[in-house]
Amino acid sequence: DRAPGSGASRGRRHVRRPDASGRRRGRGARDERGAGARDGRRRRRSDAASRLRRGAGREGPDAEGLSAHHIRTQVEASLRRLGTDRIDLYLAHAPYPAVPIEETLGAFDELASAGKIRYSGLSNYTGAQVSEAVAAADRTGVARPANLQCGYSLLEPAAEALAAVTRAGLSFTAYSPLAGGWLAGRYRASGEPYPSD
Repeated sequence: DRAPGSGASRGRRHVRRPDASGRRRGRGARDERGAGARDGRRRRRSDAASRLRRGAGREGPDAEGLSAHHIRTQVEASLRRLGTDRIDLYLAHAPYPAVPIEETLGAFDELASAGKIRYSGLSNYTGAQVSEAVAAADRTGVARPANLQCGYSLLEPAAEALAAVTRAGLSFTAYSPLAGGWLAGRYRASGEPYPSD
């Protein structure tokens, strides 16, 4: 959605803005700034979701991944860019094994307690990784992730992930229902096979 403000005028309630998206570094940050500027006062009536990317084009020992320091820094930056005081759903873009999941979930829980985010979630995690995160949250006494976002299509049914979120009582957000264009015939002429990984 390239015009969040106009979407709100048509009743749209959800704005998703990652801190970095795609392969161009910083693109997500520019998207967030644009969303904040276009939405203005409407931000109070819309749900804002943002996603923490692993690197986001910054440098330094705590400037990437899912460390508590990086999460706190990026939430504050997203709030400024969006022009709001709370992000409704904040997602870890992908697993980051270099940082214990307990640290990541603890940072999300602190931010929720401070009113900076409403819910946290996971993106592109497998069912086993979701179950591990839920068990870690229960073990350490912090809030469980509320949502899993992952690809879902006839080519990527995400059965393991769906089973895990169902068992844990989490919500599920699907993306890429046409498998990046494969189910729409985008690559038919080239004869290129669907990627296995």
